[in-house]
Amino acid sequence: MNWRAVPMRVCDSACRLEFATIPYSRNGHDSLQNVPEGTMSAPLAPLSGFVAVGFGAAVGAWLRWGLGLLLNPLFLLIPLGTLAANLLGGLIMGASLAWIHAVPEMSPAVRLLLTTGFLGGLTTFSTFSAESLHLMQRGEWFWLVLHTFVHVLGALFMAWAGYTAFNAWRG
Repeated sequence: MNWRAVPMRVCDSACRLEFATIPYSRNGHDSLQNVPEGTMSAPLAPLSGFVAVGFGAAVGAWLRWGLGLLLNPLFLLIPLGTLAANLLGGLIMGASLAWIHAVPEMSPAVRLLLTTGFLGGLTTFSTFSAESLHLMQRGEWFWLVLHTFVHVLGALFMAWAGYTAFNAWRG
């Protein structure tokens, strides 16, 4: 059976959007038929999600800040701390998606802590945008294109690498 992450509205005491893994057939049609009972995780209490996202985001942001302090002074044209955070985040996101696909009964709190919380705090599109704008304002066109290329395609490649590595490790 194949699995795909899709947005799913979860409603209990409050409605929220969450990513869930659902099975799909080879022809691409979503199907919940023949899914063994208990393999989809239970809904998450709103307070648990709030705590999971908040804690994960704090840890991710602290790591991003540390990477910036450590790596940004090394090369002034492109802040390497932001790049490292985004590439590492892509790698971990790929591995996380493979893990979520491999363990569909994983707790929603764990998924939220890791993906929305930790990786949301670690990776940073806003800082990437500010750095890109700074390069543009200084007329550093070569560095702007390189910066954009390395962040966007690099993070995508790292997500693929993380997904592939997790599946190879799992066997």
